[in-house]
Amino acid sequence: AKTEYRRTPFFLWIAGFLAAACCAAITSVTLVSSLKILMVYVVFTLSFMVIVNTVKTRGQWTALLILLVFASVLVSGYGVWQNFFLQDTTSSWVDASMFEDIKTRVYATLDNPNVLGQYFILMIPLAFTLLIKTKSAGQKLLYLAGNAVMFACLMYTWSRGAWVGVVLGIGFFLILKDRRWLALCIAGLLLMPSVLPASVLSRLTSIGNVKDSSTAYRVSVWIGSIRLIREYWFSGIGLGSDAFLRVYPHYALGGADFALHSHNFYL
Repeated sequence: AKTEYRRTPFFLWIAGFLAAACCAAITSVTLVSSLKILMVYVVFTLSFMVIVNTVKTRGQWTALLILLVFASVLVSGYGVWQNFFLQDTTSSWVDASMFEDIKTRVYATLDNPNVLGQYFILMIPLAFTLLIKTKSAGQKLLYLAGNAVMFACLMYTWSRGAWVGVVLGIGFFLILKDRRWLALCIAGLLLMPSVLPASVLSRLTSIGNVKDSSTAYRVSVWIGSIRLIREYWFSGIGLGSDAFLRVYPHYALGGADFALHSHNFYL
């Protein structure tokens, strides 16, 4: 039988991204390490193409979503366990003078609480989708429990950006599903300050506070990264933290001369 390859509008964008990544790797200041990261991007790209061309029915897509969410629940369970049994985490992850109550920031299998939070920005809306779409009461209860574990783990990351990202992601999904959700979403946002725990609210409202050492450090890294970009605007410096570690210190501000990356996806 003749194999028919499916194409989606994403293919062109992915091809453009991969081409840019190839150029960045080839012109990298650390060629070998950047080429290794490029191979990871290639594997991700090929995986996307395989999934698009093998998972075709609604049932297959649902099964894939269930597997992804099940894996996320396992990761979340490990993260919740860390919150109660892990010793104090890296001091650089939280400003102890501003957040005395935060002793542990969980990271589960992803090595960093902010990376774990980014993972949840992708996965929690999928888990929420399964909860909303299923008609079975038993499945709803199961998905509700899974969502609860994932939300608990998300909270224990204490990742402010991830909290905001997940809320916006779920709100966006609800509004796409039915515009009548818009009013309820706005009401929910307005009510949040009165229902959130004080520790969570304090953490959220500190996002733009430069007195927070974490925020101040990131702003300094952004400024240093912009100074770097002005000189390497065309090709960049390469893929990965090895390239960044080699070049960034020459453009860094005092007090922020060490960073593994620019702490900003766009930069």
